[in-house]
Amino acid sequence: MGFDCTFSSNNGDCDVWIEDDDRVGYAYILDAQGKICGDVWLYNRVPAPPDFEESDHEAGPRNPAPYVNVDAHFALPRSADDFSVDWMQEGSTVFARVFIHDRLAAFLAKGTRPGWSALAKRDGPVAKVLPPQSASNGATQTATTGP
Repeated sequence: MGFDCTFSSNNGDCDVWIEDDDRVGYAYILDAQGKICGDVWLYNRVPAPPDFEESDHEAGPRNPAPYVNVDAHFALPRSADDFSVDWMQEGSTVFARVFIHDRLAAFLAKGTRPGWSALAKRDGPVAKVLPPQSASNGATQTATTGP
């Protein structure tokens, strides 16, 4: 059932690539040359491990149970058609909001590693908590909780 999809920015200078490998979902922001310059964990499709796992460079690690907001009641996507991306730009910074079933799931910007996820319970190495103001203001997000 795994899938991936790509969404291009309005001016074509970056893309968001979403990957689901049947275990975990991630979103990556890519620069004009296709290089990953930001990432965020979106969801675990299989049970969360108790601790962080090593990435094997072929698949992203699952977010461990203490970092996953199980109370979010987020419907997992069934296909790439369940995703959409909204682009914003403030100054030279490009922001991408990732939606699943029209619900804000994540927020990325070039240089953010990791980005912010609606399913993150607390900040960790694969995702930061997505606060409510993220839905409308990218500059506030990166200024208040950015790297």
